[in-house]
Amino acid sequence: MIGHSELHPAEQRLRRKPCEGWLRLVGQNANGQSTGMYAPALYYQPVMDRLIALVQALGQHYDAEPYFEAVDFQEDATIAQAASAYGANPLYSDDAWLAQLERLLPAATAAFPHTSIVMDNSWFDRPPDGVALEQWMASNRIAAGSADTWVKPA
Repeated sequence: MIGHSELHPAEQRLRRKPCEGWLRLVGQNANGQSTGMYAPALYYQPVMDRLIALVQALGQHYDAEPYFEAVDFQEDATIAQAASAYGANPLYSDDAWLAQLERLLPAATAAFPHTSIVMDNSWFDRPPDGVALEQWMASNRIAAGSADTWVKPA
């Protein structure tokens, strides 16, 4: 068994404050070792604040670049699954996750006024918030994307 001091620093922090960390540990074996993925706790406002700050810094640097065409936020389902499927995180709810996305995406359009912003809205735990996000995106200059979508080659 790996001792606590031998774990990656991010995993050490997760074990101390699993609900408040930048990364959320998902899945452990009988020995307490990670068997799952890491996912940011973006439904928690202090964590989302850090991502928004990163997006703003990226926008200052890259928005004027002519070949920087889009910012794509991948699959909201990963966050929902990580927070609710493996030992529910008390800070997670679909409504909390939706509220944080509705903070992130306008911040991204403000940071990247000349760049497309795309959200891959795959699913929440319950359908109403996924539908609400899709409708909100259509009204707020956010392009709808989708993970695992392939186009027919030319």
